Amino acid sequence: MPAEYGPWGRIYDLFRRWQRAVTWQRVLPWLQWLRRQRRDRVGPERRLHGVPCPSACSRGPQAG
Repeated sequence: MPAEYGPWGRIYDLFRRWQRAVTWQRVLPWLQWLRRQRRDRVGPERRLHGVPCPSACSRGPQAG
């Protein structure tokens, strides 16, 4: 875990608290919606098995 997130025990405590508060069940539909929105913005030529292709996305504008 990155140091800025704090000790592992603190992260686990937050995870358990959010799990008990049903936070994940509320967040998951929003994350799925967000993923669909982003997927629709990336053209099919830039996807490989549903994952954006880093080389196509990082090239920038093509010369020509």
